[in-house]
Amino acid sequence: MDPLIAAANVERDKLTRELELLTNRLKELDLFLRVAGTIKVQSDSSPPSDTGLGTLLRAKIAEGTSIKTQVLENCARLLSDGQHIHTRDLVDALLSQGIELKGSDKLLQVSAILSRAKGVFVADRKRGWSLRKATKGEGSDVGASEPSDSRQFAA
Repeated sequence: MDPLIAAANVERDKLTRELELLTNRLKELDLFLRVAGTIKVQSDSSPPSDTGLGTLLRAKIAEGTSIKTQVLENCARLLSDGQHIHTRDLVDALLSQGIELKGSDKLLQVSAILSRAKGVFVADRKRGWSLRKATKGEGSDVGASEPSDSRQFAA
């Protein structure tokens, strides 16, 4: 083979690898920019105040680190600033945090998990998911009673 052609092939392969790395980095940055506006960063080290959802959320999330638990915890954190986030963006954020969604349809998997936590998450087709607003009297763990329909807490 001609040395010029071989050198051109080597350079082409090198550029192809670099382009692939740049393309992957560009995708990561696009994801970050899409999700960054929806994440509230706390400047101080104090924990966020309990808005009344803490009790209900703790009841919804079992001990452990199952995929369901990770999705519930991370989505609650992402939505804690009161913003709405579409399922697609939640999935992207979860994947970027290293949460391995195993379903064949990741959007459906996350949506199903959030839908089953009706007391915590609210779906809006146009605006996306949000946290349910706490109503009067939900701010304390004291006197918390069992829900009348225990099926809503089923995994």
